[in-house]
Amino acid sequence: MKRIYRNKVKNWNPPENTVYVGDPSPWMNPFMDIGSLVYIHVGGRHQFFSHQEHTGNAIELFRIMLNYPNKYDLPGYYNFYFKNMKNDIHQLLGKNLATFEPTSQPSHADV
Repeated sequence: MKRIYRNKVKNWNPPENTVYVGDPSPWMNPFMDIGSLVYIHVGGRHQFFSHQEHTGNAIELFRIMLNYPNKYDLPGYYNFYFKNMKNDIHQLLGKNLATFEPTSQPSHADV
């Protein structure tokens, strides 16, 4: 498995055996770092996420929720979202993962 940069050109064709894991997709990271704060995408807008136990960034929060879907009580359907993702993650085994983040930068696809 390797991470692929999802080019923003129209009609981009991914390499064979590649799955897009960005937004929108069933594999997107709903968390976003804005400055030093973490937000969660809820109903078309971003909502501040705060929890006394969490002091990491959006990628670390994604890692925690993927491994422990009930660790935090998230707004909307996200606890259910992470439970399903954890159950279905085997579908990505052996696939290349495409995101809009350059491969030189950290991404939830690395989790």
